[in-house]
Amino acid sequence: MAYYNYIMKHITRLPLFLAALLLPILSSCATAVFFDVRHPPVVDMRGVDSITVIPFEWNERGWSGDPARRRGWGGARHVSVHLSRQVTAELLSGLRGGNIPVVDPHRLYNVLPQDYWRHVDVFISGRIVGVSASDHVNSREEIRGQNTVTINEITRTVTVDIEYSYIRASNNEVLGHFRKSATAREFFEYERSRQSNRGRGASAGRPPHPPHLAHPPHWHHSNRPFSQRGNRRHDAWTDHLASVAARQFSQTMRHELGPWMTTERRTIRRRSRGENRIAEARRMVRHRYYGGAIAIYTEVFERTGSTTAAFNTAVLLQVNGQFAEALELLENARNRALASGRNIPSYMRREIQRLTVIVNGLRILRYYY
Repeated sequence: MAYYNYIMKHITRLPLFLAALLLPILSSCATAVFFDVRHPPVVDMRGVDSITVIPFEWNERGWSGDPARRRGWGGARHVSVHLSRQVTAELLSGLRGGNIPVVDPHRLYNVLPQDYWRHVDVFISGRIVGVSASDHVNSREEIRGQNTVTINEITRTVTVDIEYSYIRASNNEVLGHFRKSATAREFFEYERSRQSNRGRGASAGRPPHPPHLAHPPHWHHSNRPFSQRGNRRHDAWTDHLASVAARQFSQTMRHELGPWMTTERRTIRRRSRGENRIAEARRMVRHRYYGGAIAIYTEVFERTGSTTAAFNTAVLLQVNGQFAEALELLENARNRALASGRNIPSYMRREIQRLTVIVNGLRILRYYY
């Protein structure tokens, strides 16, 4: 506001045509307010007293623990089992971050799925959809003394895709279904001299492997992605990055398991009947004197039926945490406008939809407190 007042004070010193261009921009300077909204869990966890993850490597019934009986990716069956176990462990870690007791999934190893309800209320069942990797290579040359050295910069990107569902054990009701991707990326640089590239075999410029890996990778053509269904080669670097990517899944479950908070932003609308009083109310909002502004907007709405005044009142009621009152006010303003044959502004329709979701969520939240 200090910058706004300063500019308005000195704008008369500008040429007339520049002032004409700037005034509409400055007059549209928005007055925004912010408030916090608490939301219920994305998955309805009411009445759930225990939860677990069915290990992803169990997704084929009858698996006896032998990796050779599992479908693998990248041409190596043991990789699929290893990554499946890691994803399972990450999801279990995410569950432990909530407030619901977690059941050890190995208690269900010899239990038929139809009998899971005897041991757990809700279980997560899922699978690895795919693993893909691609390399991006940039090369540059440097002259060192009398030798020309080629430096290759390789960035490998690996993406792990999974999907899983929360299932109520008593009736197999799906409470929520999620599909997620996690990506890991790592940079590696190596160099070779032009002279060595003329040779063959191991001395022909074959790149070394990243120093943190125990075994060298099988390098493939740059910028050519390979996936579970395409090129089936894999290597230690891809395995490493797939594991790094899988660690992210435990960090994405917070909203699924417990209440969460967002900070909402709303803009006070400008145009309304009773402009003098509206300008006074806007000044009050800028100084965070919301009570006085609510009183003015309410009086203008009751006297004129202004949808803008009703909207601004509802926004400030939300700032005060009065969400149900704000929804009731907007619904009354909508009905009043319809009765008089006026159109309902799109911004009011959107706000009624938002408030309906917020108020319904607050009703659900009463269970969790």
